[in-house]
Amino acid sequence: MIATLFWRPAALAVGASLLAACGNLPLPFSGGDNASAVTTTAPADAPPRVRSEPGAALAAIPVPLPPPKRLATTDLVGQSSQDIGRLFGQPRLLRREAPAEVWQFPGSTCTLLVFLYPEESGPASSGLRVRHADAVPLTRSSKVSDEDCVESLLRLRPPPVS
Repeated sequence: MIATLFWRPAALAVGASLLAACGNLPLPFSGGDNASAVTTTAPADAPPRVRSEPGAALAAIPVPLPPPKRLATTDLVGQSSQDIGRLFGQPRLLRREAPAEVWQFPGSTCTLLVFLYPEESGPASSGLRVRHADAVPLTRSSKVSDEDCVESLLRLRPPPVS
């Protein structure tokens, strides 16, 4: 037991000395009132050492961003008529069926039908909002997802005028 009590502090002192030498850190010695620290200096022509915060190397590694969320027809619900116009431009066909309007946006693989109704926020509001949207394939045998249909129509829209 006495040998264990002797070796533990000695092992800790040796380990601290090795770590201090590797990191070029001052090594404190206990000497009562005459406690001092040993420091080493780098040669004058040596490049400066840069010490970084822990984890700084990990912060420099670029992390790929997740792919952007693809819009589906359900994402259009609640959008205003102005928002739909900005996304898809003018509808090819606009059908009014009081109180609703059906906007039709044909594409190369599908047709997007957007059903707009008057806002329910008050009698003075005259804006329309999407209550339902549907992606219809051009042929019965073709399968087109909502996301693929909306994405193909977004690629067809003209660039915004600045």
